[in-house]
Amino acid sequence: MGGRPRKPTKLKILQGTQKPSRINPREPEPDVEIPDIPIGSDGGPVLTGQEKAEWDYITPLLEEQGLIAKINRNSLVRYCILSAQFLEAKAMVDEQGAVLSELDGKKCKPFRNPWDRVKIDNGAELRRLESDFCMTNTTYGKFHAKPNDESKKKKGADRFFK
Repeated sequence: MGGRPRKPTKLKILQGTQKPSRINPREPEPDVEIPDIPIGSDGGPVLTGQEKAEWDYITPLLEEQGLIAKINRNSLVRYCILSAQFLEAKAMVDEQGAVLSELDGKKCKPFRNPWDRVKIDNGAELRRLESDFCMTNTTYGKFHAKPNDESKKKKGADRFFK
């Protein structure tokens, strides 16, 4: 389907642009819960090392903001793997430099470090996933995280008005 992605119903209500014909009464609202790390075909966890460290770091933060659910597991796994690969590629570029060279006869032939391409590609994909999980300053205004204090929670339509 072309065009912009659909706005969530809560956002339409907050902006005052809701109309009965535009509201999705069956819009999913999954429970906030940290999913389990999936098990690989070898019986061990899919995430290890730096990937697991990123999972342990980011999932409690997302849970605190109400931005995580079991349905997000695959996106989170992909985020953690890309994050670890990004950090590895960055370390390699820092160590080797962005431009490498090889001797071609008597000429020195420069070429781009392949790790630099991995770093750039993973960085772009990470940016998209960070936007999905509201992990950047520019996406804070697009999402409405759960209130930190239970006493601030409102019921019904009152939750959309100050």
